[in-house]
Amino acid sequence: MYRLLIADDEALEREGIEWIVNRMMPDTFETIHAENGRMAIQKAEEHRPHIVMMDVRMPGIQGLEALKEIKAQNPQAKMVLITAYENFEYAKQAITLGVHEYLVKPAKREQIVAVLSRLVQELEEEQHKRDE
Repeated sequence: MYRLLIADDEALEREGIEWIVNRMMPDTFETIHAENGRMAIQKAEEHRPHIVMMDVRMPGIQGLEALKEIKAQNPQAKMVLITAYENFEYAKQAITLGVHEYLVKPAKREQIVAVLSRLVQELEEEQHKRDE
């Protein structure tokens, strides 16, 4: 089972993603919620998530800053940025942080599942390489 950190200041967004994940990818993820960037950093340090889905704009520490902190403490984590803003600057910053995907809200169920499935496959391949 993989750990998925969902960081978004909108509870409905977090719960919606968790519902999609639990329904479409049962028994794949343990889900951890964070409602702001600071909490995301704390939860990431505590739980060491395999995948982090982060909103860009949140109160306090913004998503990109939080991702930078999380990446520093957990470089293996796969990062997905979720935002309501199609802003090229966000995308450029995300790329420099090693973000694997950039989803625009409202993300379709199929998009979320496709991204998470691909990242799970990458995690499994990395684990297989380490085992060899």
